[in-house]
Amino acid sequence: MTQEIIDTNQNPLTVLTLLDKAMSNPDMNVDTLEKMMDLQERMMAKDAQMSFNSAMSRLQKVLPIISKTAKTNNAKYAKHEDIEAQIKPLYTAEGFSVDYTSHTKENGRIVFYGMLSHEDGHTKTAEFETSPDTSGSKNATQAIASAMTYAQRYLLKMLFNLVFLNEDDDGYAANHNYITQDQANEIITMIEATQTNVPKFLEVMNADQVTKIKAKDYLRAINGLQAKVKKIASQ
Repeated sequence: MTQEIIDTNQNPLTVLTLLDKAMSNPDMNVDTLEKMMDLQERMMAKDAQMSFNSAMSRLQKVLPIISKTAKTNNAKYAKHEDIEAQIKPLYTAEGFSVDYTSHTKENGRIVFYGMLSHEDGHTKTAEFETSPDTSGSKNATQAIASAMTYAQRYLLKMLFNLVFLNEDDDGYAANHNYITQDQANEIITMIEATQTNVPKFLEVMNADQVTKIKAKDYLRAINGLQAKVKKIASQ
């Protein structure tokens, strides 16, 4: 019977039935009972992950390409609230929810965490590190709030693999040889978050500094850094 209990191909309902019987048996070996409980937990986790993956597969088929409607001096971007307005009805219908937390490091930089949870129990996490946005005349609270909304946009992008319209061309780059300052700041933030070797990165991008990355290479740079962010988040 022990071999039957530890078989990982057992149906979870069968395992649960065996566990119920074992717990009511006063002669059941404690070690065997622990193995059965461990098997039940692993089977439940496996089922939850399969449910998560199935829901995500369905969601990917209906997620829209996000338009960038907000503007800075030189670029367009999608506001966090605009992204949510387009995708939240879709992901909640599949049983997903998103939550955010953060902590501030000793050097003042903030690490934001995004957790994508499914109603059946499986979760996926991502993280994004940045500094408070002190641009303009923001006070300390506003600087943190601005950094938070900035991070939430990228966490949503990572968690749902979102695609943005004209991601490699913000309307400014089309008429210029190099990336915009906003794009450079985005790349610098991701370089710092992933602890990327800057000289090697610039060598690959064929540039002597981040602001000298060619506009046509912007998407290649971002995709490479995002892949590294995802790899770090999955470890």
